[in-house]
Amino acid sequence: MKKVILSFIALCVITTTGFALTTQERNWAEEARGYFAKAKEQAAEQQKVLEEQDRENSVLDQLAQGQRQEIVRLSTEIETAHKNELAAVAWRKSNEPVITQVNKYWGLGAFAYGFKVLSRHLFILLGVLAVLAAVLFALSFAFPWIGTAFSTVLEFLRTIISRFRKK
Repeated sequence: MKKVILSFIALCVITTTGFALTTQERNWAEEARGYFAKAKEQAAEQQKVLEEQDRENSVLDQLAQGQRQEIVRLSTEIETAHKNELAAVAWRKSNEPVITQVNKYWGLGAFAYGFKVLSRHLFILLGVLAVLAAVLFALSFAFPWIGTAFSTVLEFLRTIISRFRKK
């Protein structure tokens, strides 16, 4: 056992001196360590720059997504406005005769048009009331109480008309 230990120690002493670095080799090793340290620092700086760029890209992606949503919203608004404009143009074309008639005589045609519409509605009302009176008159033969109510209403109307005539 002693022989093995002594031969191991002798071998270590002999090989250690054979594998020792010279001064120039030591300088090269130190220089290489410096290059590796600089490379590690540059890699760390580049990693920081990449992380910062990733953060900026994330912010830019969010902004781009917001812009896409805004584009979709605006295009929807534009389509809606276009449909409304087409509806307005169709309405204008369909009402062109009325618009022309109302704008005649520096706008005084509006009075004539209004009077025409009013008279038409009054004639329709007169016709409806005449038909209603005829139906009530016909029903008064079958139901005497309708005839009594009808004559009372007519008497009331005659009274109102006669009061207006006296004034």
